[in-house]
Amino acid sequence: MRSYMNLSVAPCDDFYEYACGNWKNLLTNTELAQALNVSTELQVAQKFYNACLSAVVFPFPAAEPAYLKLIRSVGGFSKNPEGVANYLAMLLLYTMDAKLKGEKYHKDYCLSMVRFSFPHLLNKLYMADQFNERTRSEVYAIVQEVRNSQRKALEKVEWLDPETRREAQLKESTIESIIGSYENEEITTRMIQEIRGLDLKEASYPQSLIHLRKLVTRLRRFNGFHYEELHNESKPLDFLLGMQVNAFYYNLDNSIYVMAGILHPPAYHPDWPNSLKLGTLGYLMGHELTHGFDTMGSNFDSEGEMRNWWSKKSRAVFEERAMCFVDYYDRYLIPEINRNINGKGTQDENIAVSGGLQGALDAYRNQMKQLKNRSEGANATLESEKMPGLDLSPEQLFFLGFAQLWCADYEQEHYWEELGKEHTIDKYRVLGAVSNNHDFSQVYNCPSGSPMNPKNSCRIW
Repeated sequence: MRSYMNLSVAPCDDFYEYACGNWKNLLTNTELAQALNVSTELQVAQKFYNACLSAVVFPFPAAEPAYLKLIRSVGGFSKNPEGVANYLAMLLLYTMDAKLKGEKYHKDYCLSMVRFSFPHLLNKLYMADQFNERTRSEVYAIVQEVRNSQRKALEKVEWLDPETRREAQLKESTIESIIGSYENEEITTRMIQEIRGLDLKEASYPQSLIHLRKLVTRLRRFNGFHYEELHNESKPLDFLLGMQVNAFYYNLDNSIYVMAGILHPPAYHPDWPNSLKLGTLGYLMGHELTHGFDTMGSNFDSEGEMRNWWSKKSRAVFEERAMCFVDYYDRYLIPEINRNINGKGTQDENIAVSGGLQGALDAYRNQMKQLKNRSEGANATLESEKMPGLDLSPEQLFFLGFAQLWCADYEQEHYWEELGKEHTIDKYRVLGAVSNNHDFSQVYNCPSGSPMNPKNSCRIW
């Protein structure tokens, strides 16, 4: 059997045999399947590829070498080395194919490849140009406002018993806020210096592309390759990339990360009124903070350790309220594909949307209360909270800003793609959040019992 690990050889003459003939020989190793805790033959081969050739990210520095050692210790793949080589070569070629539909896409593809391949270098340039201390200070203040409202919610929520409440308050009090990005200048510098090792072949685009992919793999697996010299508390490399459009809560260190890349419209602009800032960025902060207290986050304590800190009574009420969200979203029918939202699969995100929206609104109202107390005229304060040309009250603008974060134009195929993901399809993410928020129905005068102001709604925090 011919081996195609030499990528200069094209398997065109016997491609069908190449693609189909080796498949069963390669994927019948049940011993490896059990060792890697996967159930299908396809997953076995995919995990092997991810561990060896793909730019897979390992969150824990020590995990990658142990993973590779486990694979090498299982002898099944060595029984059919040609089959392994053929499969991995085909998979590698497939992943390196840009699948472009025309020459007009070449430039954008090349730009995206540069961005994907050298993110830490470009991030350094981006942060110097796009992020400053004024922005960091204001965003940190917004996070603190939302945290204050979350703290008050934990104090007054009636269904928590005293012991569980103390644990929840301890967890909230120890959350660390990282604004812009996580910083580790030593690792950033080393990642940039790795680029010097890129070997470009002017006469061979395919060979240069292979070398580029090898460099990307080395960079993305930096923590794994250097796990012996890195501190045990090293963060995933993506945490260093402030230019990414993202904000997230990280259970393992009980921290919220607000990346610089998200600090642009429609999420944030420094000149917006507070009503819009809290409805957009404030909501996003509240959303991520609530993840620390959803069905997954509630399993981690204040130190990021997985531990059950709940009493049986409080946990039972929590699960009952969480199930309310499952049932509520299950009822949303997507007429374009005649399918319902998966309430169970999107449960934690829906809980975070609800908690984040309420937390941001409470933070905004508290902020306005303080401003009115310091201001000479309450009317002047309210006027400054409106947007010129929009006949909306500040709180109406707050909810409008939240909704516009998720404006999207879906084709039918997009509904199918999004249906199985952890986030609810954008339209129903918005509708589900505001219809479960009593303040929204008051602000927009929604009739009682209407779809936007139902008699039975869901809330945890």
